[in-house]
Amino acid sequence: MRSETGPAGVRRLVPSLEVPTFLVVGGAGYVVDVFTFNLLRDQTALADYHPTVSKVLAVAAAMVVTYLGNRMLTWRDRNSPDRGRQVALFVVFNVIGLAISLAALVVSHDLLGLTSRLADNISANVIGLGLGTAFRYWSYRRFVFTGPADNLESTPQVTFHTSTSEPAAPPPLVWDEPLDVRVVAGRGCAGHDLAPNDVEPLRDPTPKPTFDRVPAART
Repeated sequence: MRSETGPAGVRRLVPSLEVPTFLVVGGAGYVVDVFTFNLLRDQTALADYHPTVSKVLAVAAAMVVTYLGNRMLTWRDRNSPDRGRQVALFVVFNVIGLAISLAALVVSHDLLGLTSRLADNISANVIGLGLGTAFRYWSYRRFVFTGPADNLESTPQVTFHTSTSEPAAPPPLVWDEPLDVRVVAGRGCAGHDLAPNDVEPLRDPTPKPTFDRVPAART
């Protein structure tokens, strides 16, 4: 059996939080978008302008919120080496998503003649925003937040192996110092026991001092 732990194994067991996090960030942007849109629609300075002007300003405010949320939460593990390019692509795809929302608003307000506040909110903030959100998720993941992950794949993986085979035999014991034993020729062959006198003890090579006996002087 083999079990695997680490970021790769965790990602297989735990469902991806990318889509839920993206929706949460998008929800925050949605609140900013709708709140700003209705706030600007009540301003007398914008009363004579087409509601698309208020929608553009509302989306611009929501764009700041969604960019920071997606960069720091949804795709926080993807570091783009070129932050300027990332912001530029984010703005471009947001403009396309805005165009989708505006198209729904124009069709409802101008072509269908639904000019009430409720009709404008449904066309711009429900239908248009839903289509724009689907497009933004695809484009952000595919083109904007595409930097390499923070070394998640190169993280050492801890593996455990369980084996049913017999354990390996321990290595043979080795004496720290070799045993020097000299056997008299012709003895110690197979099938013969060594007698005590057959083993010659190891002699100390260090010379020992000798003393010559001086003969006693005669009187």
